[in-house]
Amino acid sequence: MAGHAAYGAAPGGRVGPGLSLVFLTGHERIARACDLARAFTDLVRKRRGQLLTACIRQAEQSDVVPVAKFAAFLRQDIDAVTAGLTHEWSSGRVESHVNRVKTIKRAIYGRAPFRLLRIRILTRPK
Repeated sequence: MAGHAAYGAAPGGRVGPGLSLVFLTGHERIARACDLARAFTDLVRKRRGQLLTACIRQAEQSDVVPVAKFAAFLRQDIDAVTAGLTHEWSSGRVESHVNRVKTIKRAIYGRAPFRLLRIRILTRPK
């Protein structure tokens, strides 16, 4: 489980001299939710798909209901989530083109004929 690094805290939840995230938030469940969220964020950013099952198991055992529900949702399609965190390829380039086409389409909807839409999509400005 990741510590409170975003707040400059040590892994034990200590934020400063005599302070802890539990003290600052007033509730230890919030601190546990933050720890679990940071652990998951670290797992995603560093693409550690092999640790996903352990992270999900830990979140499901948590008494923080939204975190446990999120973990159960991830478990429904664990193979796809694990693949997304372990494989190097991405659909980002395709999604970029789809976003571009949708933006152009939205901009000229009802203002220009299909022929102009086709021209704008097929030609790329330099």
